[in-house]
Amino acid sequence: MSEKNLDSNFNADNDELVFADEELIIEEDVAAEEEMATDFWQVLIVDDDRSVHQATKLALRNLQFEGKNLVFLSAYTATEAKTIIAQNQDLAFILLDVVMEDHDSGLKLVQYIRDQLNNKLVRIILRTGQPGEAPEESVIIDYDINDYKLKVELTRNKLMVTAIAALRAYRDLLALENSSKEMMVLYTALETVKDNLEDLIGLRTQELEQEIKTRKQLEKTLRLTQFSLDRARDAIYFVNANANFFYVNDATSNILGYTKEELLKMKIHDVNDDNSESNWSRQWQELKEKQSFTYESVHISKEGQGIPVEITLNYLNFEQQEYNCAIVRDIRDRKQIETQLKQANQQLEHLANVDELTQIANRRSFDRYYESEWIKMMESKQHLALIFCDVDYFKKYNDFYGHQAGDDCLQQIAQTISNSLCRPGDLAARYGGEEFGIILPNTDVDGAVKVAQNIQQNIRKLKLVHAASEASTYISLSMGISSIIPSPKVLPSFLISQVDSVLYQAKKAGRDRYFVV
Repeated sequence: MSEKNLDSNFNADNDELVFADEELIIEEDVAAEEEMATDFWQVLIVDDDRSVHQATKLALRNLQFEGKNLVFLSAYTATEAKTIIAQNQDLAFILLDVVMEDHDSGLKLVQYIRDQLNNKLVRIILRTGQPGEAPEESVIIDYDINDYKLKVELTRNKLMVTAIAALRAYRDLLALENSSKEMMVLYTALETVKDNLEDLIGLRTQELEQEIKTRKQLEKTLRLTQFSLDRARDAIYFVNANANFFYVNDATSNILGYTKEELLKMKIHDVNDDNSESNWSRQWQELKEKQSFTYESVHISKEGQGIPVEITLNYLNFEQQEYNCAIVRDIRDRKQIETQLKQANQQLEHLANVDELTQIANRRSFDRYYESEWIKMMESKQHLALIFCDVDYFKKYNDFYGHQAGDDCLQQIAQTISNSLCRPGDLAARYGGEEFGIILPNTDVDGAVKVAQNIQQNIRKLKLVHAASEASTYISLSMGISSIIPSPKVLPSFLISQVDSVLYQAKKAGRDRYFVV
């Protein structure tokens, strides 16, 4: 792959004081079986002598192997090395000192790497300063290391040769491990295929045995199938590629009102508008693509009655002939239930938003509509007006005339207020007790005053006698009126507070009047 005179690189670095010069030419022409996960080789130097770290990095800093540089990690104690190794599982090789904290710190670290971390890939090169610090033969036999060198023995070129050998071994082991994993995956897949084939063979054998038995009962089975189809609750029919009925069961005839003979002379679009001639080719293509789908439609009976149906279409290609197998369910009962449910939901919605006594909007509906219109008017920068009405001395009216009369009175007032509003967007609601709220979108103060005056006039026209009132002979209203252009700086509650305040002032001033703010 490449040729490199490694010694020439180090002559350029001028580091003769660190390592003795030796001539060394290394030719590397190895095709990597697969690309490594990183663009560099990680090397860990473990030594309590900082000068060893510096010298090693200086000697190997320009070394490239298979186009990748070396990246150095340093540890000065075995304890520190443990942390680094645990966090870096892709170390290529380790240059490891024997004696650090203890006389055998390096050897214990080897045991930690191999036994506890179970890292068998990283190449470990044991280095010692003195030949007598650890027996070379004993270390090689008893510890899973890959090389054993004296520090004085590691000249620049020898260190490089040692590094290249370690990298090559790491690369080959890594490739071997990956190959083993692939082989294991392949083996597992083959075992699965083998098991599946055995299952399939067993299944096929059973099918063949069953087929032999079935042949003897074929006539009976066909009659039973026909019997079952004709007594199915759902309509089942086959249509060919030309939209002609090919087969219909009894239910199809019963639902549509045609005889089987009549249907077999007809096309599908004769009984289903969705399958008109113009739509047939499109639906047929869609069915071929999807193979099956379900949808709701309407079939037309012989009498011209529309019958709501749920249709499940299935594409069949039998003996080089294409068919559309349709299973059609009459859903008239379901549609009736859906209609009833929709009506019930509408009723519930009505009950949730309409005051039971007065039959105008209730407080819940008022709050929701007010919040909605506040946002709309804020976005469009238009006025939003609000009127609060309070029936004057209504408690005395109740006490004097009775609760039934009080309820009748509130009903007439509510309908009068509601009928006094001219625009669809205006809302009258029973705000609580004898108090009513009126929301007027796109309305300034002058417009709101006109609405209030109109309401007062219409209430007076009722001439509901109120003998217990201190404000009028008849039922009367006190009103608070205000209008504002909503903005993000103002809370919706501000306008409500304003209107409530002027309503209080109107009542305090003698009632049967309106105040504006």
